[in-house]
This record gives sequence, structure tokens and C-alpha cells, in this order.
Amino acid sequence: MQDPAAIRMGYFKVRVRTREWAEGERVSLLDVKTISKARMNLLFKEKYYTASRIMTAPIDEMVERLAPHDPFFHDPDKTREILEDWRSQIRQLWKDKTGEPLPDAWT
Repeated sequence: MQDPAAIRMGYFKVRVRTREWAEGERVSLLDVKTISKARMNLLFKEKYYTASRIMTAPIDEMVERLAPHDPFFHDPDKTREILEDWRSQIRQLWKDKTGEPLPDAWT
């Protein structure tokens, strides 16, 4: 019998991949380091559930919406640092996976 935590994590990954597939994403947030399940759940709640949404949203708006929550330590400066790291990782994943130039909205 499988561990219930493993089943929940499997469902979580399916939920993320389904959303990414529905929006035609070519880079998965599951490949970005430091996006924990708690942070991913908050991203879903705030409608930042794909790489494109993270890359195109104004960073100040994201910091304002995410910083007050536990997964981001209630610290706007740390939240900004985390988001900039994620954006850097997403850019690198795009280059590694597609070999194409970044979408215009991402630069």
C-alpha cells in the first residue's frame, strides 16, 4: 500500500502539470528549485501557477501579494530575492529546454 503523503504529492504534481498543459507551457514550475509545495499552493491561490504568469507579472505586485504569507517569511525583501531567483531559473530552463530566444514578454 502506498504512503498517503506520496499519493497527495502525486495528485499535486498532476494538478500542476495539467494547468501547465492547458496553458501551453513549455517550462514547468516543478523543475524550479526552492518552489516548495506550500509556496506552490500559494502561487495557485494568487493565480501565479505557470512560468509565463510568474515571468509577466510585475514583480512589485507579486511581492505585495506573496510576502505577507508564511511560505515567504513575511519579508518583502526576501520574497523579492526568491522571485528574482525563480525568474532566473525559469529563463535558464527555457534556454535549456527549447533553445529558442525568450518570449518578448519575459525580458
